[in-house]
Amino acid sequence: MPINNPRYTATLFAVAASLVISSMSPVSADTLEPRHSISRYTSISTTPELDQINPLMTVVSYAFPPSVTTVGQAVTYTLEQTGYSLVDASKLPDAAKIMLSLPLPSIQRRFRYVTVQTALKTLAGTAFVLMVDPINRQVAFVPVLQHGVPTKGAGND
Repeated sequence: MPINNPRYTATLFAVAASLVISSMSPVSADTLEPRHSISRYTSISTTPELDQINPLMTVVSYAFPPSVTTVGQAVTYTLEQTGYSLVDASKLPDAAKIMLSLPLPSIQRRFRYVTVQTALKTLAGTAFVLMVDPINRQVAFVPVLQHGVPTKGAGND
């Protein structure tokens, strides 16, 4: 078959195109993850872990030392290694100040395999919503109810 034959050229082009397409891999979220080869058969991911991206998602297990006696001290202790802190007390609602000054219940003196965020929510109880300011790396607690009326912005709009 001569090379100038249009059928031959079209067939050759179709075969070449199918080879190029078959050698391409589909693009997905997994293939966009930065990976680097460190040897012939080993590659490593260079993306940070979830707890490095969001320290409040770090899984922790700990028991509070005897010096931690209030809920507020327990919150501060829980946040110590995260880079986050509790907002200044002057910015907290009165109900949150009262909650933080309460004695730490003995059942909450030990946490096993929970995220920091879950530990904070547990310490505050279901009457409070955990508010996170990722820009200033601060947390606060807002009461769900204000004098028997749902607080605006606490998920009850």
